[in-house]
Amino acid sequence: MGERLINIERTNEKKDGEPDRDVSIIDIIRHGETDYKEMTDPNFKFDPKSADFKLDAEHLDLNEKGIANIIQSAHDLAGKIDKENEAVLFYTSPNFRAQSSALLITDILRKNGIQILGSDNGRVLNTLKQIEIADQNLKTGWTAEYSKFLAEDSSHASWPMMKAHEEVAPRFGKKPQEVFGGSYQKAKENFENFIRHMVNIRKQLSAETQAMIGNKRIRVIAVTHEELPAQLLDEKMKHDQTLLRGQILELRPDALIKSGQTTGVEAVIYAKGDQPDVKRNFSISFGKQSKAK
Repeated sequence: MGERLINIERTNEKKDGEPDRDVSIIDIIRHGETDYKEMTDPNFKFDPKSADFKLDAEHLDLNEKGIANIIQSAHDLAGKIDKENEAVLFYTSPNFRAQSSALLITDILRKNGIQILGSDNGRVLNTLKQIEIADQNLKTGWTAEYSKFLAEDSSHASWPMMKAHEEVAPRFGKKPQEVFGGSYQKAKENFENFIRHMVNIRKQLSAETQAMIGNKRIRVIAVTHEELPAQLLDEKMKHDQTLLRGQILELRPDALIKSGQTTGVEAVIYAKGDQPDVKRNFSISFGKQSKAK
């Protein structure tokens, strides 16, 4: 079955040089450093709705370094958002380390007066599909070996996802496809479908939400793991490193998406650690669309 491409229709409503406010900006952020309590500590409880919940290392699945990292990323992101002309829609992986990162970011954005849609005080967030480690024993083995791998060499943190997986999995007698509950191809399709849907999301909002945000442009912020953007970085941006923890990948598609063609994207990986900004312009096409439920 051949690839089904997605078309772009440019709006005639904007003036020359002005951004198309119907086309979303998309920021992908990798979660912060973690001790993987969700995977390794059966007594760990992650309950943002509890009365005593706090944004600290006791209640989040981030360690102190991870909290500091994400707080810095959140302040960086707040400085990029035009709060008078943009409203934020949040998505996160269902894993606790990503949700923890998202809660810190929403807290800081809200304190900076940025409008956030569809979140219950920043604690109820839309979830984003990813590839998962399904079995608890595999989670324990993977976490131990991956932590050792990262500690061996500082450069390991920036290895491309598939290269790192191929190195770590054999250390506890597995192949990467035996560890993860989804294929790399499926992760790629999930991410492309997410981008496609989010580019057009403003026109799919309810009439009530449309009225609430007025003429503001939607900025979609997704907190996730290295797997989802990995192949886009490799194939489209020709970038041979993964996102670092807390690093931001920003995508600015140039028009709305409709069936038939590809779209241009302006992309930047913002500097983090020793990595400088990486800027690319590329075209992207998408696989067969899933029918809306």
